[in-house]
Amino acid sequence: MEIQNNQVNQKGLPMSENPFQSFIDLIKLDQNIIVQKQQITDFEVEIKSVREQARNTTQTEQALKQKLHDAKKDVDEKELEIKDIEVQLKEKKARLDMVTNQREYKSVQTEIENFNAQQLALEDVLVQAWNTLENIQKDHDAKLPEFETQLSELEKKEEEIANKIEELKKDIQTCTEQRPEKEKIVPEEWLQKYVMMRERVSDPVVPILQGGCSACFYKTPQQDLILLKRNKLLQCKNCYRFLFFEKEAETLAEKTETPEPAKTESTEATEPASEGTAAEPKE
Repeated sequence: MEIQNNQVNQKGLPMSENPFQSFIDLIKLDQNIIVQKQQITDFEVEIKSVREQARNTTQTEQALKQKLHDAKKDVDEKELEIKDIEVQLKEKKARLDMVTNQREYKSVQTEIENFNAQQLALEDVLVQAWNTLENIQKDHDAKLPEFETQLSELEKKEEEIANKIEELKKDIQTCTEQRPEKEKIVPEEWLQKYVMMRERVSDPVVPILQGGCSACFYKTPQQDLILLKRNKLLQCKNCYRFLFFEKEAETLAEKTETPEPAKTESTEATEPASEGTAAEPKE
């Protein structure tokens, strides 16, 4: 429909309020809300990923700390065992000086030799335990700063994403608060058709691009293009979305369109399209 300045829409508002532009603004507002909600969803997925990375880093750090703790515990146990053998050796040697017969002397001497063998074996094990502890300690000391840096960066990243989500929520709230004002100027029948189409597709109203529907790319008849340029709303004959002419979008499409090599005139017949029905408000 062609907007007349002296018309009045169903809500009693003068058409000088430009209901067509308000309708387009309303559509863009809703599309913006959809995009922002999708961005929030994407950011929420990203936050989950960041938290998972932080959890894995923390678990790796804790596992390394536990490994170091176990290595220290192993060294302590081995040292305790050696001290226990040293105590028993001291007792056996003192007893050896107090024996009164050869048989008892040989028995104690045998025990002392066994303890000495155990002590030597444990000392070798203790050396290995110390080597293991030192290697784990070096690995721990080298990786601990990396873990702290990673966790700090992940925490900062999560905070940044959370702030972006909050900003998007504020923008959505602002857009939502703007809707009623824009709806006041739009004819009721346009809104009804718009709501019905929104239940079917996410983009019920789309601009014309390169002479066709920007959603399904169906070519719009020339007579319909003329009507669209007069601020009329028509439905696409293929996907039934509402079409409108947006000069800026059409100009940009013409500038970015890649020239094609010259072709011979096509002999393919095209079915003539009838003029679309403009969605006009009742007077």
